[in-house]
Amino acid sequence: MKSTGTTHHWHNQNNWHDQNNWYYQHDCPSPLPGRRRDTMSVNFVKIRNNKTAVRDLPAPFVNTTAFDTVVESVITDNPLGCVPYEHGGVTIPGVVRGREQYTGRVVFLDEFGSRLGAASVTADSTAGMNAAVDALLADEALQAAIGGTPYRDNDRDTYSCQLRCRDPNGENYSLTFSRSVVRLTSYEDDAIKATVNDWADTVPALC
Repeated sequence: MKSTGTTHHWHNQNNWHDQNNWYYQHDCPSPLPGRRRDTMSVNFVKIRNNKTAVRDLPAPFVNTTAFDTVVESVITDNPLGCVPYEHGGVTIPGVVRGREQYTGRVVFLDEFGSRLGAASVTADSTAGMNAAVDALLADEALQAAIGGTPYRDNDRDTYSCQLRCRDPNGENYSLTFSRSVVRLTSYEDDAIKATVNDWADTVPALC
């Protein structure tokens, strides 16, 4: 379904680095004993205005193939126009994978469809998760211990992949995909959100 506007999907949130105009203040006593306790105000000063925006998906990714297709397209096709940069004498690509975590679940049912138990596995790639789930399904000792017949519980699988991106304006930000949410974090320029939103509006799985 085509998105009809940018405000329908994305919701701004101030993260804990940016507490608007709040600051912490306390009085520091003189460090010299026996002297008058002169005081001075010491404040936390906001040096960045990091923002967070969230796009709630109308339907979760149906499987890891659909999820990987969208994530990989950001890396290989670079629709956000990210640019490489130098860090410590090393060239960093404009988009790189960050933290990833995928959890697959298996449920054990009796002949009447009643749940007898469940098992889950976590991996740092979709391929690893799927292979581990296949191993659970084939584990006869586990099946004997729990009872019933094992089935893949796809609807309860969870996915998370963080992409670290470099905008042409020099900002680094993160775009994190989960099964039902895309989260844009650590950006300052609202033009970044507009670029990401315009791209997301062209991706059927995100609309």
